[in-house]
Amino acid sequence: GATIVVWQTFTMNRKYGQYGLMKKGAVRMHPRYLVNRRTVCHLIRNLQPKKAKK
Repeated sequence: GATIVVWQTFTMNRKYGQYGLMKKGAVRMHPRYLVNRRTVCHLIRNLQPKKAKK
């Protein structure tokens, strides 16, 4: 068990550098994609500059 962990650690160090384990773990923490549930019309309406009130 421990031999495999040490071997994988050195393999990741060669492949990813000093922080290989942290980089590999960080991939799991980030979502694959972001979901935007607002409608397209709402997004376009908010892109237009607002008129300044006098």
